[in-house]
Amino acid sequence: RALLANISHELRTPLASMQGYLETLLLKHGTLSPQEERSYLEVAAKHSERLGRLIRDLFQLTKLEAHEVKPQREAFPVAELVQDVVQKFQLAANKRSLQLSSHLAIQPAQVDADIGMIESVLENLIENAMRHTAAAGVVRVEVVPLDKARVAVRVVDTGRGIPSDQLPGIFDRYYRVGRGEASDAGSTGLGLAITRHI
Repeated sequence: RALLANISHELRTPLASMQGYLETLLLKHGTLSPQEERSYLEVAAKHSERLGRLIRDLFQLTKLEAHEVKPQREAFPVAELVQDVVQKFQLAANKRSLQLSSHLAIQPAQVDADIGMIESVLENLIENAMRHTAAAGVVRVEVVPLDKARVAVRVVDTGRGIPSDQLPGIFDRYYRVGRGEASDAGSTGLGLAITRHI
């Protein structure tokens, strides 16, 4: 019941905003300037994208929780994957005046894992770190060998951190650490739950 209540709430917000802007466009068709029409369409498109991300994340989390996803394991160099994912976020980091970088181990570490799932974990952690790091801050992804058989991948940032009493809940779906609404823009509230399940 709690999950269904959360889902309906999360879906209702972007859907209501999208419907409101589209209905306004229909009602005022022919009376709005081209700039106003474009602005309304851009807002509706933004909410449509958020709705799409939310549905995609819900679908992925549901499959993970039901153990319907079987990892397709293969050996791959984790440092190369880290570099690729960091590169993917470089433009967004530059726009937010963040310094995004990777610090890789000297020896190329091979891991045996599902490359798509590990990529999803890295994307979720980097997105989360960027969302909670102020402009001019640093987000760094480190690959550190622990021993001959294991490697650690860490996402480190200069964000304000999470109070220790709130740490136990951060991987729960829809859990929100007390913070400003601006930092939640684009977040579905499911990324860290997906990361934990992977």
